[in-house]
Amino acid sequence: MNFYVYKHIRQDNNLPFYIGKGKNKRAFDGKSQRNNFWANLVKKCGGFKVEFIAQNLDEELAFLCEIEAIDIYRKRGYKLVNLTDGGEGGSGRTYVMPEETKKKLSQKAIGRPGTFKSEHFTDEMRLKIAESNKRRKGIPTGKTAFQGKHHTEEHKEYMRQKMKGRVFSEETRKKMSDAQKRRFAK
Repeated sequence: MNFYVYKHIRQDNNLPFYIGKGKNKRAFDGKSQRNNFWANLVKKCGGFKVEFIAQNLDEELAFLCEIEAIDIYRKRGYKLVNLTDGGEGGSGRTYVMPEETKKKLSQKAIGRPGTFKSEHFTDEMRLKIAESNKRRKGIPTGKTAFQGKHHTEEHKEYMRQKMKGRVFSEETRKKMSDAQKRRFAK
């Protein structure tokens, strides 16, 4: 008996735009498991307010109330960003993938380029990647894995050749030093 039905109201014009069912702090959650229409509208209108339609319901009654509220608001002409008519969804329970499904997905990944199980990677490469990942976890925020390393002269020349003849916007040219302008003009 701790479920509720709520509506989100636009900050800019006080019109409802979303009806939902939840418990605990779900109504106030502005980040997890919201659709793109909801997120874009909240960004556009500067936020949302919460109003409760019904409280202290069991889950089944909350689902029915959500369905009814969505139907009523749509019939009144309100543009809701709800993707469904309500009555679906979980209760905050995390989905646990069955072991059988995990095994099938793992088998499908074998041999796919870019996956760690691909024949593309040798055992030596796997060890190097694992070591690199261990080191990277210790990198302070704002720094990159390339920091402290240098390009070879061969690679620098390759990059120079790629940049030759490139056309830059006037704004970019203003930011470039005279040496850069000469180098790319060649």
